[in-house]
Amino acid sequence: MGFSDFLYWACFGDVQKFYETFRWEGWVEEIRHMDGNQGVLIYPFLWADGDPVTDHARSVVPVEELWKIFVSDSKLK
Repeated sequence: MGFSDFLYWACFGDVQKFYETFRWEGWVEEIRHMDGNQGVLIYPFLWADGDPVTDHARSVVPVEELWKIFVSDSKLK
């Protein structure tokens, strides 16, 4: 998929369906008070096999922490 195709999908595609397996009951209320410098750390990570996201531990953390986890993980591969 090229960038223009991705952009079209992001604006007009079924984004709700794409994310339905990554959301949990009450997720909107849980993230309502977050600002743009925060993200949700979900553990085990969403790409790990196992339990549904509803059974994962979640916490609001600085985006910088999420970035460090991603960068650290990508260096291992």
